Amino acid sequence: MSNLKLLDLTTINELLHCWLSRYVAQESLTWLSEKSQQIASGASARVFFTAFSAVPRYTGKKDLELTPEDLQAI
Repeated sequence: MSNLKLLDLTTINELLHCWLSRYVAQESLTWLSEKSQQIASGASARVFFTAFSAVPRYTGKKDLELTPEDLQAI
């Protein structure tokens, strides 16, 4: 058996939120949280795909500049 690290989805979401909070405006984080909650609550596929395609407009297209410490959190 391989030694796979299993991550909790809540932990992954919190980690991504932490990283994004360093690079995007609070307004964008609020929008992202609202869309995430709508999708988690069973919103239509249209809401998902519309939000998915709008993410770069809210977060920008720059790569995250993760530190070695950030990568260790994975």
